[in-house]
Amino acid sequence: ESRIRSKLQGENRNLLGDLDSVREQLEEEQEGRGDMQRLLTKANNEIQVWRQKLESGEGGVRSEELDDLKRKYNAKLQDAESQLEAALSKASSMEKAKNRINGELEDVVIEMERAQAIASQA
Repeated sequence: ESRIRSKLQGENRNLLGDLDSVREQLEEEQEGRGDMQRLLTKANNEIQVWRQKLESGEGGVRSEELDDLKRKYNAKLQDAESQLEAALSKASSMEKAKNRINGELEDVVIEMERAQAIASQA
């Protein structure tokens, strides 16, 4: 009985440690996602500024330079979007792992409670 109890308590501690680790990773991914969204917003704002300058004639940018700038910012935008998608995908997988570990933890807690009930009856 004590062997089972100590085994279950050890598994419980391990699962709690895994859960904490997954939570930390999820928080890091969410922070990364926020950073990517800020970069995407910044790039979109820069595009808007340049578009307004072009339309008003204020920018003084030639057509070739404008095309080059468009390509440059589109590449940056695509890169930021792909990084955001990767971060979202990783955050999703972390959330799935967290849910799986929570389920395992609940199973271990139930098993531990059963073992404690059996031990108290003996």
